[in-house]
Amino acid sequence: MQRRSLRIPFFVGRRLLPLLVAGSLLGACSAGVTPRQMEMDPEITYGLREQKLLFEKRMEFDQLKEDFLLTRDPVFLAKMNGTIERTEKDIDKARAFLDLQPPYHRGIAKIRWETAEAALRQGEQHLCEMLLVTSELHFLYGDPAAARASLEKLDKRFVGDSFSGYREKADLLLKELTSESEG
Repeated sequence: MQRRSLRIPFFVGRRLLPLLVAGSLLGACSAGVTPRQMEMDPEITYGLREQKLLFEKRMEFDQLKEDFLLTRDPVFLAKMNGTIERTEKDIDKARAFLDLQPPYHRGIAKIRWETAEAALRQGEQHLCEMLLVTSELHFLYGDPAAARASLEKLDKRFVGDSFSGYREKADLLLKELTSESEG
């Protein structure tokens, strides 16, 4: 079987989190909110904590992927699926938190909304990438039916323009799965 590369485009998380925090601080300063107010605001703190939790889930997933690639132990694929499920729950919490934030256009309320929105956006991107990686690993080394299920889930859940590249890759993998099952 020919080995395929696992190149998936994503913005490295180590660079993303500091940029999000810096952007929040710059936005806060321009909105007349002091850094001290941001530190003391429980809603901003909660949004930043959600971002951090989602980022940690992604790092855990990446470690499990590396462990699987080194050992080919299917236990790591199962753990990756568990990480995906926990990430989905965290995204649901981030979505609920964003829904509680009215989209004000200035002041601390704007920073709260932007922080909540960034947590949701970051989590959805991580989840989309995690589903794609898991699908590809199942396709290459594991269960084609699990790969198909993950790809179909990705295609149904992530419909926005920002996920079009991921959906295209998922469609290509689905076509390849179909052609291999027929051949």
